[in-house]
Amino acid sequence: MLNTDNTILSYSTIEKNIINTISTNKNNLQLLHNLISHNNMETIIENYQQLILHNNTITYNNITKKGIYNNGSTYIIENIFKNNIIYDKALILSSNINTTVKYSTFYNNKVLDLFIGFENRFIEVNNNKYIKNNLRNTTLNITSIKNPKNPMNITIDGKIILNPIYNTTVTRGNIDIIYENMTIKTLDIINGSFNTDVILNKTKNNTLLFYYNGFDDYSPTNTTYNITIEIPVYEIILDTPKNYTYKDTIQYRIKIKNIGYETGYDLIVNNILPYNLRLINSSSDYNIINNTWHIPKLKSMENTSIIINSISTNKEDINITINIYNFLNNENTTTTKIIKYLEPKYIVDIPEYTNVLLGNIMEYEINITNIGKITGNNITISYILENNNEIINKRIWTINHLNPGEMKKISYIIIIKNHGTYNGIVNITDSYNTTTHKTFNYSVYRAYISLKKILSYPGNIINITANIYNLNLELNATIIFKINKVSIRNHEIKIENNSITLLNYKIKDTFQRRNYDIEIKYHQKTSNIYLYNTTLLTLNKYKVKSYIAPITVKSGKYINITVKLFDENNNKVYGGRAILKINNKTIRYKNGNIIFLNVNNSTVTLNNYQIPHTFKKKKYTLDLVYSGSSRYYSNRNSTVLTLIKQKLYVSIKTRTSKNIILKGEKTNKPTYNGNIILKINNKIISNNISPTKINTTFILPIINNKNITVCYSGNEVYIPYKYTVDYNQYGKNII
Repeated sequence: MLNTDNTILSYSTIEKNIINTISTNKNNLQLLHNLISHNNMETIIENYQQLILHNNTITYNNITKKGIYNNGSTYIIENIFKNNIIYDKALILSSNINTTVKYSTFYNNKVLDLFIGFENRFIEVNNNKYIKNNLRNTTLNITSIKNPKNPMNITIDGKIILNPIYNTTVTRGNIDIIYENMTIKTLDIINGSFNTDVILNKTKNNTLLFYYNGFDDYSPTNTTYNITIEIPVYEIILDTPKNYTYKDTIQYRIKIKNIGYETGYDLIVNNILPYNLRLINSSSDYNIINNTWHIPKLKSMENTSIIINSISTNKEDINITINIYNFLNNENTTTTKIIKYLEPKYIVDIPEYTNVLLGNIMEYEINITNIGKITGNNITISYILENNNEIINKRIWTINHLNPGEMKKISYIIIIKNHGTYNGIVNITDSYNTTTHKTFNYSVYRAYISLKKILSYPGNIINITANIYNLNLELNATIIFKINKVSIRNHEIKIENNSITLLNYKIKDTFQRRNYDIEIKYHQKTSNIYLYNTTLLTLNKYKVKSYIAPITVKSGKYINITVKLFDENNNKVYGGRAILKINNKTIRYKNGNIIFLNVNNSTVTLNNYQIPHTFKKKKYTLDLVYSGSSRYYSNRNSTVLTLIKQKLYVSIKTRTSKNIILKGEKTNKPTYNGNIILKINNKIISNNISPTKINTTFILPIINNKNITVCYSGNEVYIPYKYTVDYNQYGKNII
């Protein structure tokens, strides 16, 4: 629309048009209460005369060049500009002509600037609302103030300034303060300003970055701000002596200098007096309780001092370490001086005692060396030795002086008489009140004596050995060995290492018991040590073996029986008695007493023993029963006694008794048992006649000039025989 006349357009809707412009105003133009929406155009209005826009809504328009071009007086009052897109220039472009914009709302318009023109030509801009228009040309103004007592603490004031053409204060957005690549604070904008305190952590140059975020209402912007910080720097100077001796007064000076370029305030100096010094006086007051010195103010390059007079509470080196904590840079300044303590210093060397035995004669050595820097004078050495918490030895020695590096040796002798724990202490004092202690200890075990059990045999020769432990056997002692309460005398006793041996004791053959007591008594008079112990002598017996040869003999014959005895080691057996048994019947004397046979030279002998005529069996058992002795076990052994049969002879007595008598050839005893057949002239006259045990008598008929034949069947003693005799030749042996 080309406006060449005065024109009023009101209460109209202009929308969805593709046009160059709504109006080119070359005369007076008023747009009142209109809706201009969703149009695509180059320019909303070109104004060359007076233009009045009142209470219009201009929204969602695509504008390729400029919005309202003002080349004449323009009044924009109570309008709404919303969601318009302008690709070039501004929404309102003023060309050196007076422009009024008030009571209007600008919301979410996409444009480089809402207003462009000279500030003095926008003669009245007020009471407008600017929301989400991303207004450009915001700037940050930063000012800072340092805390004089803490230059690291900075107060910062800042303002966000918008292009004055809009005549408004920034009320939205926040500020990020970035220091050393870290956001240290985020602040809200209040009436276009912000204020905060920041603490910087380094001196000299510090750079802060301030970043403004306008949240679409205003364009973001940032700026850097450099702050140079100087702080006080403190130097500590300590003036002390190099060394001191016992009871010296120690004086030292502490000087503090500010070598920085800023004045220091409320300076606290720590550790004025070490723990091992006691204050005498000082040149300035300081806090004795906290051990600190307060300096209210110290200008750059100024210094101040305090002098301390003290005395040592301990005899040792003095470590004076003065410390100042500078809270401005979180740093400590520390200076240390060592005041050496000079005195004699003694070391005590006592040999280590091991394997200490009761009865030892101990030579104690105490070596004292001065390793200090000065000579020790009037040195007293006291020595105490305890045994089981009871003092058994106490001595005191004195040394007039002992130079540095010099050693003195003290020795003495003691006899160890008691077992238990020995604790010793050596104390050294001198004129400097120097004290040195040395303790030592050792254990002396209880002495005891042991005897091993002895297993042997009566008659043996043995050595009896006792072992004594934890005792010095070099001292003279009384030693007594006993068996069954009886002292063993006149025997050699050998002492070697820890053993005591009684040599070559012969066990009596008369010892009959199994066990005997062995005792040893040991008494060392010098150390008054008495030891006693017992053990058992157990007597064993040798097993015995016997040898009996088989015997073959005729009944009634006299024989010698010999038995050989040997022990288990094939040694001869001496002592003891034996008996002999035949078929388990003991051989006795005629009077009925048992025949006891003594063992002589390992032999048992029974001489001239007659085999009884009554023995009828072919074989008999001959037993040896050895009774044993204290030295030997009993033994029983057997062999076979074999009887051989005898021949017979016949005796016929006819003139008087008319008897026929059969008798043994050797024994001359009548036969017994068996059967007899008699023949006369080869004719049996009697069959199965049994002879008596005493003799065999037969009554024969009187026949002259006949032969008599006796046939004997025999028995276990006699062999069978046939005898023929002439009746007239009686009394003659016919075999």
